[in-house]
Amino acid sequence: MSKDDSQLKEITKVELGMHNSKEDPWMAIGGRVYAIKDYMGQHPGGAEVLMEKAGMDGTEDFKQIGHGKNARELMKKYCIGKLQGETLLSDEDLAGKAGGEGSKWLIFAILAVIMAYVYMNKYKNVA
Repeated sequence: MSKDDSQLKEITKVELGMHNSKEDPWMAIGGRVYAIKDYMGQHPGGAEVLMEKAGMDGTEDFKQIGHGKNARELMKKYCIGKLQGETLLSDEDLAGKAGGEGSKWLIFAILAVIMAYVYMNKYKNVA
């Protein structure tokens, strides 16, 4: 995901854990460590969401939300290292199962079910 992952500084989990304050928050995602202070005001979910995982690994949360390609591309700007002992995940691995392009199909399916329900209830007594 980063330009050259082999050049990234190794950061221990202890060092990551020390960066859990608003003054200098770090977060690990996909084996990479990000300094997120300058991004917190821009995050669509709010700074509070990021602070919940400051000093920790937020990979699963990141994947569950299903961040799109733009979000994964933007992350590169804040990458400061790699988490010691962790495998670096690819962009595809970080895409997760929710959100992104897949969420469009989910929305379509939900709308189809709602429309079918409304149709069935509206016309069930017509015949």
